[in-house]
Amino acid sequence: MKKPIPIDLISGFLGAGKTTLISKYAAHLIKNKRKIAIIENEFGETGIDGVLLKEEGLTVAEITNGCICCSMQGDLIEVLEGFAQNTSLDRIIIEPTGLFIFEEISDTLQASSIRNDFTLSSVVTIIDSISFMAQRHKYSMFFEQQLQHANKILLSKTENLDRLDILDIMDILSKVAPHIEIFTKNWNTLTLDDYDFLFNSNEPPPQHKQHLHKHPAHTHNGFEGVAISGSKNFSKKDLFRVLKDITHGTYGDIPRAKGFAYDSHDGFWYFSVAEKQIDIAHASANTDCAKMNFIGMDINKNSIEKLFN
Repeated sequence: MKKPIPIDLISGFLGAGKTTLISKYAAHLIKNKRKIAIIENEFGETGIDGVLLKEEGLTVAEITNGCICCSMQGDLIEVLEGFAQNTSLDRIIIEPTGLFIFEEISDTLQASSIRNDFTLSSVVTIIDSISFMAQRHKYSMFFEQQLQHANKILLSKTENLDRLDILDIMDILSKVAPHIEIFTKNWNTLTLDDYDFLFNSNEPPPQHKQHLHKHPAHTHNGFEGVAISGSKNFSKKDLFRVLKDITHGTYGDIPRAKGFAYDSHDGFWYFSVAEKQIDIAHASANTDCAKMNFIGMDINKNSIEKLFN
């Protein structure tokens, strides 16, 4: 009988750094001659992170316009059925949306057509150390879900944070998930041993067992995803100004935005907004048009479209 393919589930709220960690972890696996595949789930209609990962030569299956824990469960099963036929795969990494519900993914992995082909090996939840304090009460449902079902908790963006601030975050996290280890090391210094520690757990993810009950409908607590295309050219300064207005709530409550916008000189900008954090860089990924996703509540799509067109 074929040995089940291990699955690593990398969770975290919107903009926590899931794709960045996957890129680093995948490089570690490939360096160790592991053959891997990645399932990238975007809440919005347009795939952004998948473009970035494919640029690195990774095998990526994209599932967009919904969550694999609810509306896109069938798509997840179909992708996994395809991967089950690939006898050379050593591991699969799943990146769900920042709004996912663990129990519903757990149930999906117990579907009769795939349950003997895969095993959930690890669940690592990423916490954005910069945004956590501002977000933890407002989005507590998502944080608590993702923390309580993790094997390990990993803080992101700690390199510029005071040690006392990190200890404050750890204290809060340990009260929500008291028995789960918290890893705070700067991601730029992660070693092979660190990845082994994070992803090779001897303990099954908490409550990872087959359920017989039905979960209540997952409504994402009012969140919506808005995808738009753009035609306007931007300098880096002008794009930053537009994105800063978006973070101030001018066009709705939008904790997450990402995408590609036209550079006024040549090519594209890649931008990422996580709460009040704004990052803009020249896009190295192979994209042929300006496209972007905005995730939040009460989003004024028409006004945002006018910003980029």
